[in-house]
Amino acid sequence: MSKRANSVAADFLIDLIRCSLLGEAAPAMPSDCTPVELAQLIRKQHLTNLVYPVFMVTPALADLRKLLERDYLIQIPKVANQDAENKKWLDAAEAKGLDCIPLKGYVLRQLYPNPMMRSMSDFDVLIRNMDNPPIRPWMESMGFVFEEDDDISPHHDNYVKKPWAYMELHRHIMRVRAGRDELEANIWARCTPEPGRKHIYRMSDEDFYIFHLLHMHKHFVEEGCGLKNVIDIFVFLRARGETLDRVYLDNQFKALGIDRFAAYMEHLAFVLLGDIPADEDSKTVTDYLASMGAFGSREQHRVIEVSSGKSKNRTLNKLSFTLRRIFPSPTVLSKHYPSVMKRKFLLPFYWIANAWRVLFVKKRTFSDLKLDGIDDEKYETASRVFTITGTK
Repeated sequence: MSKRANSVAADFLIDLIRCSLLGEAAPAMPSDCTPVELAQLIRKQHLTNLVYPVFMVTPALADLRKLLERDYLIQIPKVANQDAENKKWLDAAEAKGLDCIPLKGYVLRQLYPNPMMRSMSDFDVLIRNMDNPPIRPWMESMGFVFEEDDDISPHHDNYVKKPWAYMELHRHIMRVRAGRDELEANIWARCTPEPGRKHIYRMSDEDFYIFHLLHMHKHFVEEGCGLKNVIDIFVFLRARGETLDRVYLDNQFKALGIDRFAAYMEHLAFVLLGDIPADEDSKTVTDYLASMGAFGSREQHRVIEVSSGKSKNRTLNKLSFTLRRIFPSPTVLSKHYPSVMKRKFLLPFYWIANAWRVLFVKKRTFSDLKLDGIDDEKYETASRVFTITGTK
């Protein structure tokens, strides 16, 4: 899709989202946007569930409804399966006495006019003392299979139970960094049990909002993210915004270094779906978010790495990017080789082992390091967006 077509489609998609959240019929589709282009954008942004209800009350969008009908019909049993498995898991966790806090989409979808509107790829849960005792045998006893994912993380484990139940069990709610340990510890002190439960907790609204923005920021500055996170901000603030402790939020956002980012994304949410007038900056950021998938992309990760490089010389930033991929730091290597932190003198051998893993296990090639196919406009746009959003 061309840049112009993507921009027109993004504007109309925002109209569809607004109408869906308000239960209104949509305006006519613009003449310079085709149903096929719009369907592609909706799928890429994982927003079929959110906008499909509009098609049911807007006969003029029959062609678009037909293109997305199969996608939506698949979502009905998928969501039903996920809801049933999530409830079953929470009941079992309560019976086991496993202290946990449901996160992200599981909580947010309850704030939408209909939970079906907010798709959820997996069920994220923070668990207290997750590895004491190890949780894997218990998960496997309930039919879940541990995912031997090469992109392992020390912060969470992934489990799957066919056909559609995916779980991400978190040891920590965020990456360990200076100043964050105390904040994470305070989550448990500030959370409260769900009604009728003793071991299933809910975060305070303030903490939930903080970690939503922190999680969004992580994706935004690493591989990019789409429009869904901004929509979530609007829905959350419309439901809970008036009772939030703004002094606490401002202090925490500032301590985490995301205060400008949080303020801009909140502003953008009400530009898109509220009554704040749009300007050139908001249009630039909206088109940027709409240009990628819901969870960014590998190419966008490269663009971001180069655009946010330390040097003003893009060629040097490209060279730095390539060298960091070939010779990753001990911290990066420790994700797959924890022992490297105690044996840094063996770093060259870890580089060889990592190259073997990337080439012959992940089946990547050296073409993944190439930046030649990325035009300069993408770097310039990313750089401008980072400046607008306070992330540069």
